[in-house]
Amino acid sequence: NGYRGCWGVWPFLPSGVILASDMTYGLFVLKTTEFLSVNEAAPTRLLLNAYPNPFNHGISFNIPAKKHETAHLEVYDLRGKLAAVKNIQLQAGANEVNTDLDLVNGLYIFKLITQDHIYTAQLLKQ
Repeated sequence: NGYRGCWGVWPFLPSGVILASDMTYGLFVLKTTEFLSVNEAAPTRLLLNAYPNPFNHGISFNIPAKKHETAHLEVYDLRGKLAAVKNIQLQAGANEVNTDLDLVNGLYIFKLITQDHIYTAQLLKQ
């Protein structure tokens, strides 16, 4: 019998406070502990097409690039420890990158950072 709920919300205050109101309980002032807005300039996250998986020594992946740039490859073990870092030169267009990494056997998370994207993959070293 009637509407009971939030009538209006204003989440655009510079302080990050969110205002919400309803006819039953009045005005609510909410503060979050998380950053909730979307950053249009933030790089998008994509799946890294890496092969072979599992690998022994060499790893290959395909990366498109809009222009010549330097990509940053980070490899983490499952404890979150940085296991390897490498800069990779990309040309405009499709790039097939082949790289050798000296890693002990185990599961790794690969993170390739370009200006526009962050590519990630899980690869097993045999």
